[in-house]
Amino acid sequence: MSNSLRYKLLFRGETSNNDSRQDSISKLAKLFKLPSEKAATLFDGKTRTLKKGLDKLTAAKYQAAFKQAGLKAYFKEDVPASNTATTPATPEDNTATSAKTIINLQLSAVGDDLLRAEEKQRPTRSDIETNHLSAAEVGCALSEPQAKTPTPPIDFGHLQLDTAGTALSSAKQEVSNNIASIDASLAEPGSRLSEASPTVSLEINSNHLHLAQAGADLQDARDDLPVNAPDTSHLSIDESAVRR
Repeated sequence: MSNSLRYKLLFRGETSNNDSRQDSISKLAKLFKLPSEKAATLFDGKTRTLKKGLDKLTAAKYQAAFKQAGLKAYFKEDVPASNTATTPATPEDNTATSAKTIINLQLSAVGDDLLRAEEKQRPTRSDIETNHLSAAEVGCALSEPQAKTPTPPIDFGHLQLDTAGTALSSAKQEVSNNIASIDASLAEPGSRLSEASPTVSLEINSNHLHLAQAGADLQDARDDLPVNAPDTSHLSIDESAVRR
């Protein structure tokens, strides 16, 4: 039953990369051998049915070709006209705000030239003078060998060999590990290892302080600041405006 299903190819002028509008139009025109003017009409944001009656494999091939060109295409089941009354509308088939245009597209064969003759760039031939060049023998060096800088001799005249086993550095002063001569003793557990700092007693006179009642206002009430009324003697009412 699934092999009898047919699909239609939908396009809404969407791209899948950051190509400019003109580049996307050129790619679509080259892919399906369309005039640039006709390809440009497919990028107005409207949903268009480009192909009908496709099997699922062919519809998938069209979609893959669009994706390779940096474009987004969709395919959905091609419901016969007699069934459209009971078929719910989908975002891909929204015809309330867009017109459908069926374009006879055909995929090019593998290896076909997608550019028209007038679109091909013809390289400019450049004549390069090679009379002064010649081929070197196999194995020849292609650059002149660089002269080696001689290494200056090292003077060892001020050096002499010492007897085997002689220390090559001055003997270090030995540090005695004998702690028996140190005048020290262990303190009792919990003893202070330093003299305690004297405690300074501060006497604060609080005779002038007293506790307020619960809920009392701790800030003295301030008289309201006088408000200077603005001078309005120069103002008047426009009676004509009041009557309107």
